[in-house]
Amino acid sequence: MPIWYNSSMEERRNYKRYTIAYPVEGTPVEHNREESLLDVSKSGIAFLGSKDVLKDDIIDVRLFLKSKMFRLKAVVVYINPLKNGEIVIGARFLEHSKAFKDAFDREIDEIKTLYRDLNLHKKRTASFKNVSREYLEALNLS
Repeated sequence: MPIWYNSSMEERRNYKRYTIAYPVEGTPVEHNREESLLDVSKSGIAFLGSKDVLKDDIIDVRLFLKSKMFRLKAVVVYINPLKNGEIVIGARFLEHSKAFKDAFDREIDEIKTLYRDLNLHKKRTASFKNVSREYLEALNLS
């Protein structure tokens, strides 16, 4: 998949983005697609979306972490078409609840631990996204 943002966008980010295989829902999200979520951080998200959204639109995103679903309002900051006709929507969360940040941090830390265990100790090559998928499967959330 092509890179849809330039390095100057990355420099403006406050939090590291993670490519994880988590369920995400919302009005502009491409439904019925396992791979809709492209990356997420405590401050924003990128996903494959519908063409019915414009830059600066306020959207509702539902992100599932462990057994809790977080409903987050976000503003669309970029829309980039891909060569295959799909579009990538990047959005910045307008709400930063402590509960979401804490849950996100805990879960990312748990996935990082599993990632290190698989890649270093078990000498298995796995992407962070695939490890997050295994993490969800172990929790029976996927």
